[in-house]
Amino acid sequence: MKNTLRTAQMITLFSGIMLGTSAFVVGATMTMDNPIKHNMILLIGFAELLVIFSLVSIFTTKNK
Repeated sequence: MKNTLRTAQMITLFSGIMLGTSAFVVGATMTMDNPIKHNMILLIGFAELLVIFSLVSIFTTKNK
């Protein structure tokens, strides 16, 4: 059970990192439309929340 939890935590951590990085690259370099850039900013914010919550989950279960 603990191994499955650890795997899920790592998957959410790395998916948040990849989502944020790809949204940053697309929003910063590959588009000139302001609505698309606005959506990429929202996506980067969601990815940051995903990374923060997964890190909190990792550290809280590590200390138990």
